[in-house]
Amino acid sequence: MNFDELALLTALNAPVGFEEPVLEYMAAELQVTCDHVEIDVRGNLFARQQRDPSKPLVMLMAHADEIGFLITSILPGGFLAFTRVGFPTDMVLAGQRVQVLTSKGVLQGTIG
Repeated sequence: MNFDELALLTALNAPVGFEEPVLEYMAAELQVTCDHVEIDVRGNLFARQQRDPSKPLVMLMAHADEIGFLITSILPGGFLAFTRVGFPTDMVLAGQRVQVLTSKGVLQGTIG
């Protein structure tokens, strides 16, 4: 994977419970080199490649999701109240840029 591919992968929106963009991207990439690629009903991605039995068996495992927030209410002036989905620490939230995923697209924002 090169820098451009990594940048594309990390730009995909995938908060907890909405990992499909990352899973679909990775599945398409893995189809090129693997014999079997599957996403199960729980959102796990499995990719298998034929191997030389004399060589070690290797397994890679990683999270596909990222920390997210759930909008709990829309306040006057266009401000949003939210709750955490995942475990971000309060110390790093202030001033963080966020993307709000809506049914009509993505909105840019900043945590105040």
